[in-house]
Amino acid sequence: MSLTDIDLQVAAREHLIAHGIDPDAPQQRTAFDLAEHMVANAMHLLGAHVPPVFEEAEPTHPAVVAWVHSFLDRPRATSNLFMLGPTGSGKSHQAYGALRQIVLAQARRRKLFRWRTTTFADFNAAMRPRSDDGHVEALAEFQQTDLLLLDDLGAGVTSAWTDDNLYRLIDYRWSHRLPSIVTTNLDGDDIAAVFDERVVSRLNASVDVVFDGPDRRIGGAR
Repeated sequence: MSLTDIDLQVAAREHLIAHGIDPDAPQQRTAFDLAEHMVANAMHLLGAHVPPVFEEAEPTHPAVVAWVHSFLDRPRATSNLFMLGPTGSGKSHQAYGALRQIVLAQARRRKLFRWRTTTFADFNAAMRPRSDDGHVEALAEFQQTDLLLLDDLGAGVTSAWTDDNLYRLIDYRWSHRLPSIVTTNLDGDDIAAVFDERVVSRLNASVDVVFDGPDRRIGGAR
């Protein structure tokens, strides 16, 4: 025996009543909040791509805070943020804090915003030639994203090949007015000695923030 529409309606009412829902009560729709949805999505992506040790990072250095505000006001008119200092001096914490603040602010503004994070070593790994040209696509993503965080510049082995990939990345972003957040343990002289002068020239067009002091990680700080 097949169920009629009336049978289905009766069954549906009984199901609602059994679950404590009044089928005769007026149904209210919850208004869709786009900003809330975009913030939730941004939080999910940050959780997936930001190392857990930096998941609650906030920018506190005055120069970094000022750079964040500049980026949010006029991103295409903002220079790179280049943070230099010894291991454990707080560069990465400030870098990820700046990134998190910008990503969440853009979400609250309902703006579509692309961002990427990578270490120098991981960037070089992603650039290794593959038969499917995945390295070409990866470079394009790093080049074209609205904001790039490049951590630990100069860490690991460098070569003419890594220099070329880095130049292509930095030059594209510089010429298209796409700011990057860059951290490095190298000082100015080391950078000039390690990298191609074209890379150094473009990195010089940055807001430089120098960190010093002992390794904060030894004492449990980040």
